[in-house]
Amino acid sequence: MTAKTKELEMLEKKYMSQPTLNCNPFTMALNGVVDAPVNGGVNMYRTTFFTMEYLDKNPSHKGWVEQLKQELMRQVRVVNRCIEVHAEIVPPDVRPLHDKLVESTHLRRQYMACV
Repeated sequence: MTAKTKELEMLEKKYMSQPTLNCNPFTMALNGVVDAPVNGGVNMYRTTFFTMEYLDKNPSHKGWVEQLKQELMRQVRVVNRCIEVHAEIVPPDVRPLHDKLVESTHLRRQYMACV
């Protein structure tokens, strides 16, 4: 997760400084983080690790769980910034996918609010 967040940060900087570049790599990376149904996404972390039941059974994991929460919140902030940059550079033919990313980002924030 940390590596993916760093990748998004690098892409954010790249496309902020060179907005005329083909945005497909940025779109694909952003989509891979925002719409991550393959591994269950943020909801999987929330229902698996961010429960009192899990912490009661695994008290030694409390620090790791807190670190995971912090990294998820960091990733949400980075994704939000990337969505803004993406909105500025996305060509019209990719706008529907961008709109889907925006919608998925809202769902992701809702999940994080429950953490």
